[in-house]
Amino acid sequence: MAHTYGPIFKLRLGSKLHVVINTPELAKSITRDQDQTFANRNLSVAASVITYGGQDIVWSNNNSHWRKLRKIFVHEALSNKNLEACSSFRSDEVMKTIKNVFGRIGTAVDINQVSFLTESNVLTSMILGNTSPEVSLHLGAELQTVAQNINEIFGRPNLSDFFPILAWLDLQRVERDMKKQLKMMDRIIERMIDERTKSNSMISHEGVHGHEGKKDFLQILLDLKNQEDGTPLDITHIKALLVVSN
Repeated sequence: MAHTYGPIFKLRLGSKLHVVINTPELAKSITRDQDQTFANRNLSVAASVITYGGQDIVWSNNNSHWRKLRKIFVHEALSNKNLEACSSFRSDEVMKTIKNVFGRIGTAVDINQVSFLTESNVLTSMILGNTSPEVSLHLGAELQTVAQNINEIFGRPNLSDFFPILAWLDLQRVERDMKKQLKMMDRIIERMIDERTKSNSMISHEGVHGHEGKKDFLQILLDLKNQEDGTPLDITHIKALLVVSN
């Protein structure tokens, strides 16, 4: 359609009007230069469920809320200092992948599968890197399973997104299935937060320097929540950001 209508055109699907862009320059303009304008959009049914009604930075449809989260995410969570603090987790997973591939010399290696597993392990490590190995292995496996299920549901066509009047029927069972995954994800993240809170309390009580200067993403978000400078970050925001991180 881009060959016929050009690099940007409107497309109506059901009762929803969509704008389609087809060039890197336009994508850059929309996602970077005009991000505040285009952040104000309707959520799909699946996105609304899994992000607690748009409480994350990707699907937020409230400009004021989105600006606050973006400021936290870019200037705090993804600051050079914090990225450096969790760099060892990324390096460790890449080294594990390299050793794994070298250990399979002479056999066929599915690079796509290796890449996917590496990305999943890097994300899990960055989120749970400071959790005890036993707990991290168990929670990480559960987290990756639920994340895969969520991605599968996101890929389903859903009539309710194009004809909101049919949403109450949930014909493709997208809302029902996503709520099941949200319940499972919620339970996993609450266990992650409880484990980390207990660990931090023990470290603080014993007067030990926390995690040898290394911070995973979960710890960064918890530290931001505990700041007393009016940072608008609560448990729901943390959950939504962790869901999107996967």
